[in-house]
Amino acid sequence: MAKPHPASDLDPRQELLLDKPRLQLARPNVFFEIFFYTLLVLLGGFGALCCFYTAFQLELNAAPLLLMGTVYAILGVLQTTLPKGRVIVFAAGALLWGIVLLYFSQEAAEGAGRVLNQILQMYSGKLHVTLFQFAVPEAKPREIAYTGTAFAAMLLPPYFWVLSYILAKRKNALAAFSFTGGILSLALAVSILPEFWAVCMLLLFWCMLLLSSPVLGRRHRVMDEQRRFIVCGAAVRPVLLALLPGAALCMLLVYLLFPQDAYARPHLINDLRSGFVNGFGLEALLEGGQGSNNNRISLDSLRDRSYSGKTAMRVLFEWEDGEGLQEYPQKDYLKSFVGSVYTGRSWEKLPREDVKELEEFMTPGRVQNMGASFENLFPVPQFGWGLHYTLAVENVTTNPRCLFTPYGLSSGENISGLQAEYVADGFLRSSNFFAGTHSYKINAVSSPTQGMSYGVRLYQHWEDNLINQPLGEYRQAYFDDEGREQALMAAANPQGELFEELVSDHNNLYSRSLKLPDWAKQPLSKERRALVNLTERYNDFVAEKYLQLPEETQKVLNEFRSEHGLSMPKGLGEAGYEVFFRQLESVLNENYRYTLTPTPVPEGRDFVDFFLNESKSGYCVHFATAAVALCRSAGIPARYAEGYAVPSGYNGMWVDVPDKNAHAWLEVYYSGSGWVPLEVTPTSPDAPATYYNAQAPSITVVEGNGTGTGGVSPSPSPSPSPSPSPSVRPSPRASAGPSPSHSPEDLEEEEARRPLWPLALILLGLLMLAPLGLCANRVLRRRWRKKAFAQEDRSKAALLLYAHLLKLHELQASLYYGDRKPPEYWEQTALKARFGRDMLTLEELQPLAADAARIERELKEELPTDRRLYWQYVRGLF
Repeated sequence: MAKPHPASDLDPRQELLLDKPRLQLARPNVFFEIFFYTLLVLLGGFGALCCFYTAFQLELNAAPLLLMGTVYAILGVLQTTLPKGRVIVFAAGALLWGIVLLYFSQEAAEGAGRVLNQILQMYSGKLHVTLFQFAVPEAKPREIAYTGTAFAAMLLPPYFWVLSYILAKRKNALAAFSFTGGILSLALAVSILPEFWAVCMLLLFWCMLLLSSPVLGRRHRVMDEQRRFIVCGAAVRPVLLALLPGAALCMLLVYLLFPQDAYARPHLINDLRSGFVNGFGLEALLEGGQGSNNNRISLDSLRDRSYSGKTAMRVLFEWEDGEGLQEYPQKDYLKSFVGSVYTGRSWEKLPREDVKELEEFMTPGRVQNMGASFENLFPVPQFGWGLHYTLAVENVTTNPRCLFTPYGLSSGENISGLQAEYVADGFLRSSNFFAGTHSYKINAVSSPTQGMSYGVRLYQHWEDNLINQPLGEYRQAYFDDEGREQALMAAANPQGELFEELVSDHNNLYSRSLKLPDWAKQPLSKERRALVNLTERYNDFVAEKYLQLPEETQKVLNEFRSEHGLSMPKGLGEAGYEVFFRQLESVLNENYRYTLTPTPVPEGRDFVDFFLNESKSGYCVHFATAAVALCRSAGIPARYAEGYAVPSGYNGMWVDVPDKNAHAWLEVYYSGSGWVPLEVTPTSPDAPATYYNAQAPSITVVEGNGTGTGGVSPSPSPSPSPSPSPSVRPSPRASAGPSPSHSPEDLEEEEARRPLWPLALILLGLLMLAPLGLCANRVLRRRWRKKAFAQEDRSKAALLLYAHLLKLHELQASLYYGDRKPPEYWEQTALKARFGRDMLTLEELQPLAADAARIERELKEELPTDRRLYWQYVRGLF
């Protein structure tokens, strides 16, 4: 029978309680127990060591280490399991270790330097940083292996002794897993992979821990099995050993089916690792401002803006055939977010149901590539620049989860290497959820700020390729039927009667609702027909989705346009956009003021209504939002966009873009060009992004002289600076030399060379703060309880004390007492405190406090160390 639990010394009325009857299993055979734990220690110890040895490619002699490790694994198990003679075993092991230390001390010291140098060299190769190397004399390979083996042999006795203590004495599976896994993590943390067979040894050990954990972890736990109470001891079962061959066979099959050289880390793991190495971009995300996120724009939370003038990003333009192009004369818009839905208080992305409808007739990105697609398939040489270029972007302080991309994305752009994904028909964002994309290159084609209509492009194409040249490329592509050819050629006269027939139902070629009949699409190539079909379907989608406004907002804007003469000319279609934009620009410039300290929008008030009719001041977000709403109310499809406005700069030279170039602007849809950016914010010295070249007029830029200054006067405004190559964390200062071209693979390699020392410092700081936090947690909880238990209202103190006692009793009962109930006078005192008419006396409260103090003392002595630390410092129970 078990011993009765002693009654409280403070309450003689407490009855004497006995535990329920329980049976104790017979101790397992001592020889089998020694054999089992020795096998477990050898498997785990050598598994972790072999992983470390093969990962860092250490030059060691295996046979002496195998012998040394086996001897100390056996000694360690004997020292912890034998009922007698433990001191003799420990003394023998310590004496042997001391003799080896004295005899091989010099060789072990030299081996320590060589082994550590090899490990640091592997770290240097993976992290692309130069680490410290110990000064050791040169030696031949045989001597290197000899001294390295001597050093490793010195570490084996304490290593196997600790592992034996954890398994055979403490029987703690979690601690054994952490101990061996920590050794493996020294290599895996920087992607240094050990050999497969070594990993299999360690995995077999972990499988054994998992299977035997119910025995290892419950030395004193009372278990109820079929109404019989059994105390689990170290009763390991031989069947566990029979499972080892089965587990080894499974690993062999995995190796044969999935070879190590074919393994690739999951994308999520790569992203997480990149986030730890490169940073998660939280600082830029918390700072806010334009371009800081790509989820939604909350308009009712806009406040004053200020900028530091520090470099936010660096960009480089490489123009195709741009030898004579010294500087591109206008700015470029790099957007990171598009607001499709205006709610009166925010800009939202396109709803999920609309995205699903969009995906029914187009693949992701086709609309975002529409401008470049028209330029490639239906070019109009006399219209705009149409210059192809490559844009390189380096993130400095912006949110790396935002991908800042130009408007003329190349139609053949492959974004798979950019860690990017299309967001409906609006913008791109980084597909790396954890770390974002810090540097990238992307191809694009320049386009003028004025868009071109779908009908005009088609007419120009027909005129160049069919009407003026009836025997041109379409003869081979389509006119294989003589009768059909003659009929079409008869209609295709130089006066363009054929195309006039196509647009006879429309006012002119600028109508967005223009649709070609099937017979008119046939002469087009497959790529052109696909673009025509996509455009016609998307035109309908745009007319349905991008003219929407809240009903009340629509009424306010109609009145505003009527008062200020803002209206679309009738019958001109998209050709009338320019007239409306000139009127809009005039109204905003003459009646509204740019400021970085606008009046906050009152709660519940529509943002556009308040800005247009009351505050009449704000920054780019206010002007762009108002312009989009006014365009929509007039029947012009428009969207809100934000990101950065950057000067295109000199060909092949880096441009530092400061944070004050963060910007918001207006997007307008042209059926033959896609979405075109327009500037509506009045120019201001506080906003360089508002000027035509994204630079304030006071800033003068001259061609760099190769001295590293770039010939730019000191200023926070964008400045071109020659740089040898895109750095991962670029410095605002320029470096001399021309900038060579880099592929996305080169940028990824540069990103992989990012030093890990900031991460190491952060982790070290967290490790140092963790003990302080745990101690503070315990101190604060104890102080709160002391104050609560000593409050003047002793009835409330008794209730709090009763709740604390129940927790203590439950924890103590889990060790020995099973279903034993707490003393009845605890509950009686609590009921009196809860429902009694008078406050409890101090004498009635003291027994509860004394019991709490007693149980806390007993728990400190009875609980295993790991559980005691958990309940003391993590839970703060005592």
